[in-house]
Amino acid sequence: MTGEWIFLLVGVVLPLIAVLTARARGLRRGLAPRIAAAATGLLCVAAAVMLMTSAAADSRSGPFSVAITDQLGPGQLSERIRVLLDGRGVGLLEVNRRMPRSRVMLAVAHAGRHRYELQVTRRMAGGKPVEVTSGGQVDVADARPLVLYADETGRTYLGH
Repeated sequence: MTGEWIFLLVGVVLPLIAVLTARARGLRRGLAPRIAAAATGLLCVAAAVMLMTSAAADSRSGPFSVAITDQLGPGQLSERIRVLLDGRGVGLLEVNRRMPRSRVMLAVAHAGRHRYELQVTRRMAGGKPVEVTSGGQVDVADARPLVLYADETGRTYLGH
């Protein structure tokens, strides 16, 4: 049982115990202890709500895993992509005729915009290997997978 659930349980049970014991004993006096128990119960419920809200916000801020996927394009024999995120190497994708799809999982520390660089070496049918480096920024708001896109010039980009 986590702390927020304990606070919630105490916040509900404490005032109930105070009211039930006062009625069972037939007490007509002693309003102060019942008010104190009710106030303490409300504070515990408020603390539980704040802890639950904080935990939900923390789960959205990361860290979490994001997948980057790639597949062999038309006319390609192979492709190798080194992925750098915020200046550090985080993954390597390789596709070829035997493995036309590739996927790498990245750990992202927080949601928001991240700089990326893609160092691509691709071999086209009937041609020499071509090396292209491209980059930009990608908005990582959740754990949705990122997909590699190539334009007509051969530059490769990350997106959703």
